[in-house]
Amino acid sequence: MPIQRDNSDDRLAAADQSGLEGSGTRAPEIDGEIFNLEVLRTLARDTEGVPLQQMIDVFITELRDRTRRLIEAATTMDVETICRESHALQSSAATFGAIRAAKIARMLNQAGRQNEQCLLPALVEELRSCAEPTIVALRGVEIA
Repeated sequence: MPIQRDNSDDRLAAADQSGLEGSGTRAPEIDGEIFNLEVLRTLARDTEGVPLQQMIDVFITELRDRTRRLIEAATTMDVETICRESHALQSSAATFGAIRAAKIARMLNQAGRQNEQCLLPALVEELRSCAEPTIVALRGVEIA
């Protein structure tokens, strides 16, 4: 199987119309699709022979685990953990077409790196509220 270039940053750039704008106590509005099926179709083509459902299951576990760790880190303002977890989630979410989760993770990472601690709780809450619809969308996928 040939090695494929990781296009997760390209996928995020296309989906990410906004970044952190200002430094208020509210998180920026997160618009856009929750899930992009075409990204998942591309992943299926790029990983031919690897069971897609198994990869989706691994990502769902990762999304749940990282979201839980981000919630815990936000309660104690553990910015280092927020940056680490959001950075990893940003890439994996983009790879699986979880566009909104990837966008929120990118914003979390940026807020953490820029020491915008006032944004972190709201962004983590956005991620928490986005996780379940993302999982439902992934569970309903059938790639022919």
